[in-house]
Amino acid sequence: MMYDVVDFCGEKLDGCFFEHFCKEKPFAPEGKSVVKTCFLVYNYDFWSGLSKEQYIKIKKDIEDYFTIKLNEYFPETVGKIEMVDVATPLTYERYCSAYRGSFMAFKMSKSAKITSHYGKIKGINNMYIASQWIMIPGGLPAALIVGKVAIQKLCRDKKQKFIGIQ
Repeated sequence: MMYDVVDFCGEKLDGCFFEHFCKEKPFAPEGKSVVKTCFLVYNYDFWSGLSKEQYIKIKKDIEDYFTIKLNEYFPETVGKIEMVDVATPLTYERYCSAYRGSFMAFKMSKSAKITSHYGKIKGINNMYIASQWIMIPGGLPAALIVGKVAIQKLCRDKKQKFIGIQ
């Protein structure tokens, strides 16, 4: 969904998306739902230079802005949002020791080719590689995906049924 260009954290934001996880029942309690939005910021120096008070205020401003946008696009959400979490580069640094707060291993460019590694190395049996470096753009979300795929491949090789999170 596109809207006016906004300056957040010293970077220009000219669009966002809302992703609704209504089909993912384990993501939220019965009768609740998860909606995600994302805008990419790479200005680690901006975030790390803030005082605690400034940091909290800017996170609240971001929460308010996206709540307003969600309510504009989906009026049925007005007054029903119970919890919001705003993750910043400092969040990823604090919880994941991510270098300069990066949640992705690679910064995407227009010329980047989307590719992934199969996770096997020729000549080494009974091993699959799973890490943030296996799939572009990499990072924490990709690490979860390739980890799951590695387990599925191991189950297939061992002729065991893969059972995901229940």
